[in-house]
Amino acid sequence: ITVGIAKPKKIVDPTGAGDAYIAGFMSGYLAKKPLQTAGQIGATTAIYAIENYGTQKHSFTKLNFKKRYKKTFGQSLKML
Repeated sequence: ITVGIAKPKKIVDPTGAGDAYIAGFMSGYLAKKPLQTAGQIGATTAIYAIENYGTQKHSFTKLNFKKRYKKTFGQSLKML
């Protein structure tokens, strides 16, 4: 399985990126998305964590997440 790379706009703090990745991955996995898509959801979730300081300050709307996912991976994402 090849999972694309999601590059953050800026690196502020990597703390919590792994937890954010797992949360995003599991969200996709439990929604029965293909493993590649679940991994890319995890990667997109992780970049929100990396772009903010601390482990609880990152957030996003479904619309912003879908736009970011499409910009990063060139694919539309039907939400979970």
